[in-house]
Amino acid sequence: MPGPPTLDYRLFIGMCVLDIVVPRNKSHAASGDFSSMSKSTKEDVLHELMEVSKTLQATITSSTIRKNKVDDFIMLLTHEECDEKEDESEKEESGSEEVEDNSEE
Repeated sequence: MPGPPTLDYRLFIGMCVLDIVVPRNKSHAASGDFSSMSKSTKEDVLHELMEVSKTLQATITSSTIRKNKVDDFIMLLTHEECDEKEDESEKEESGSEEVEDNSEE
């Protein structure tokens, strides 16, 4: 019988875990009190948070642009499909009118 599944340590290094934030001092994070942190540590944290914010904003912007393009493409395909159905129904109507005209003669 196989043992329990294990996770390779490589899953937890590099790009896979960039978005995981681990507080350096759990008591600060839990209480929300950062006043006892040194000024350089606060500046480092602030700088890192600002970078994360910029990255998130860039991701949101590019995702919004991509979403808008996809939505535009969906609308285009939907309109083309509707136009094709209208053309088919017009052809059917004009074809049935010709048949009726021929039967009257």
